[in-house]
Amino acid sequence: MNKKSNSFNVVTLVMLSVVLGFSLTSINSNIPAKTRLEGQMEEYLEKQAFSLTGNIRSHFVSHLIATAKDHQFDPWLILAIIKVESSFKSHVVSNRGAIGLLQLKTIAAKEVSIKFNEKNVGRHELFNPFINVKIGIQYLSCLRNQVGRDQSRILAAYNAGPTMLKQNAGVSSGYAFKVLRAYRELSKKS
Repeated sequence: MNKKSNSFNVVTLVMLSVVLGFSLTSINSNIPAKTRLEGQMEEYLEKQAFSLTGNIRSHFVSHLIATAKDHQFDPWLILAIIKVESSFKSHVVSNRGAIGLLQLKTIAAKEVSIKFNEKNVGRHELFNPFINVKIGIQYLSCLRNQVGRDQSRILAAYNAGPTMLKQNAGVSSGYAFKVLRAYRELSKKS
């Protein structure tokens, strides 16, 4: 090979790598980077020995954040409710029949499904963390519409039921206090 062809090959390789470099950059820029909040939540869930791992946990965290924000809730509040309700165990059932991460009853899930024009959610589907969180957040949104924007009242209605809250304005605030304390602790992490 002569010097001219070597120079040509080097220039060609440099140009090709520049073109490929820009192409790779543009391809990678279409993949959303993990937000700080997502990273913090994933890290926290790992410490809690949450059953979902790897990419599934990442998708769950993204789903939780997006759903919470769609319904104007702080994702950390939702995580605090999960902590108090189920200790991050997605297959737990309470002695009153509440299911999954957010401890939803099937009757509430059915009512929420109807209100949000969703497919009717059955008992077995509430064990799915993605469905449970979506329905749970939608339920919180319904409660907020019924009892107002005060977090303590929303949480009291979530725990005792909206009818019980309306009948008895003095429903115990112990549950709301526990959730709000957990929420403050989690919020410090962000």
